[in-house]
Amino acid sequence: MRLTWRAAVIWTKQADTPDVASPLLSDGRLFYYKEKTGLLTCVDARSGKAFYETARVPGVGRTYASPVAAGGHVYLTDRGGTITVITDTPTLEVVAENDVGEGVDATPALDGDSLFIRGEQHLFRMARP
Repeated sequence: MRLTWRAAVIWTKQADTPDVASPLLSDGRLFYYKEKTGLLTCVDARSGKAFYETARVPGVGRTYASPVAAGGHVYLTDRGGTITVITDTPTLEVVAENDVGEGVDATPALDGDSLFIRGEQHLFRMARP
């Protein structure tokens, strides 16, 4: 699809953008990966101004899954099965790393207090006790 009404385009980004995973819009910030590399960018959704760009996040290498947000956190899923949790803020701060022990390509699904992760062999549910 191509936008023909130029006034609708506020800003653009030509490099270091996603090719498989969808961007995440959360609290006025857009989070997205550079292709499948796991390098994460976070920009102000209104201005396009970067808070950080192509940052290496511990535990996140190759990615297919889109980032998801819940409860003040962003969940980043690596193809190897690591789920890295960062704060949903303009600064990159890792809160936790969790490994499900098998590959994960699908974007996690959120429901209530649960995070569902479809691995290569199992369906995992993560929730607070």
